[in-house]
Amino acid sequence: MKHSLFLIQIASISFFTAYLNLGNAPASEVSSRESKDSHEKVEGSKILSNPKSYLVGGQNGNLELIWVEPGTFMMGSPEFEWQRDSTENQRRVTLTRGFYLGKYEVTQAQYFEVMGELPRDPVKHPGKNIPVGASWEDAMAFCKKLTEMEARAGRLPEGMSFQLPTEAEWEYSCRAGTTTVYWWGNDHDITKAHYQFPFVKPWKGSPKPVGQFPPNPWGFHDMHGNVYEWCDDHTVSSRPYPSGSATDPVARYAGESSRIQRGGSFWSDASQVRSAHRHSHPLTDNPYGDKGFRVALKYGAPPPEALPDLNAELEFIISPPN
Repeated sequence: MKHSLFLIQIASISFFTAYLNLGNAPASEVSSRESKDSHEKVEGSKILSNPKSYLVGGQNGNLELIWVEPGTFMMGSPEFEWQRDSTENQRRVTLTRGFYLGKYEVTQAQYFEVMGELPRDPVKHPGKNIPVGASWEDAMAFCKKLTEMEARAGRLPEGMSFQLPTEAEWEYSCRAGTTTVYWWGNDHDITKAHYQFPFVKPWKGSPKPVGQFPPNPWGFHDMHGNVYEWCDDHTVSSRPYPSGSATDPVARYAGESSRIQRGGSFWSDASQVRSAHRHSHPLTDNPYGDKGFRVALKYGAPPPEALPDLNAELEFIISPPN
């Protein structure tokens, strides 16, 4: 699977640096791997000469996203997988459109720069490059504000908006072409991700700055452990996937106040940071600073409030503008 990098660049806010002595997230190189779709490097609507990357908003940005090609994968876990749950029933999932996804979890510095404040005061685990502790509502507000900012500046790609990934998009990106328990293999390894081993008790410890552990094969850091990551699906993890294959699935259950989280956190045990592990909490919940998110940039999927109120999982295909 080939992909290109998307670097979101946001101008610094003067009071922002004074707040936490904030700086940029970990620097990283722009990928030299080619995309089969030959994405152009763009600032606003200008096509530049470099076909390998996509830049928005100047030269001092620090929120980096990676292009993920469309494809098909097996979502969930096989029946023989260690510590699996029955709600991880495997199914074949096809994602018809590529999307951009954050290379790192959104940090406190990045959240403050966009929103002008942090979701929680006092901060449970302060630090400029520590993932921001956020409820699902906080994460959605960030996506909405970032979309508005980039659109107002004339930098937002036509037909795209910042959103949370669906559960399927998240697992597809986490697995990065692998079929093992974790992206690195079937055995847990505390040198590859931040979680508890041996497990002591819930809520022990704290998240680490983003990017401290190796990336998966597609370049994403901290998909396992550190903080749980909110997804866009309106369902609970105790509800199995619908049977059969699916195309661009996203769960929308009527009146559901919980949202899916993936990846586990710093206080999770080895079973809870598996690629297939599912978790859910009420959308307003973030009492321990163990819940965060990574932002996606996707073609115009309707926002949650515009979706039909169905007791079902929706499937829809989003086509980019001509």
